[in-house]
Amino acid sequence: MQYPFFNFITFILLCCAFFTHAQPNPEQWFDTQYSQAIDYCHANSELIESNLGPCCLPTNMTLAIAFPEMLRYTLWRDIFETAALELLYVNNGKQAADFSIGWLQMKPSFAELVENKISGDSLLKNKYSNLVHYTLVNTNAITIRSQRVKRLKSFAWQLTYLSAFVDLNCEILQKQNIPINQFLTYLSAAYNRGMENSLMLLTNFSKTKTFPYGPGRKNPFSYCEVAQYFYSHNSLFDGISQNTNSK
Repeated sequence: MQYPFFNFITFILLCCAFFTHAQPNPEQWFDTQYSQAIDYCHANSELIESNLGPCCLPTNMTLAIAFPEMLRYTLWRDIFETAALELLYVNNGKQAADFSIGWLQMKPSFAELVENKISGDSLLKNKYSNLVHYTLVNTNAITIRSQRVKRLKSFAWQLTYLSAFVDLNCEILQKQNIPINQFLTYLSAAYNRGMENSLMLLTNFSKTKTFPYGPGRKNPFSYCEVAQYFYSHNSLFDGISQNTNSK
């Protein structure tokens, strides 16, 4: 005797199992964009090591915080045109134009915030003295903003800003007694959503699928999910990436 109802249920369960299994991971979804970002990391491994090495977290974990932005950059870099925005920012500040630059997709407002917070921390101000010191003849706001944009076009400078960002926020997480195995979740959320947000907001954001298109559109991943995938599956710096002891 056949039971059409049970056959239908079996069919639905098999379909659910198939589509669940077929859900691509970030490496599969981004495909060539993912491999291009990995290749760029390999090609600049010495630069990454030298600039992220002094950071309080392992190199691979620190890089993982910004790695999703490298995927966004490879996805859309051919349509980026920032010359007009750069001019607006330099002449009028972040209120006039605030835009993402380079492989780590850093905004001038992000760099300004990191510089200001570093300036207020005596230990980090000494460690990152190059970030808060502008060797310009006329250190007015316009010339400093111009120099800041030039910095952000450099991958080496972006790595230094990333290292400073992590050092600043590690202190906050340690004071909040956050376990170090959760640092990547909070720091990647703070990097993408904003370091001024509360831990509760960052926790909620870490689970929200807003990547790579941003809120308001259907997305396959949360930003933190992509960061965690890279950290777990792409150990570019063997012997360092899985060492999670804070300095």
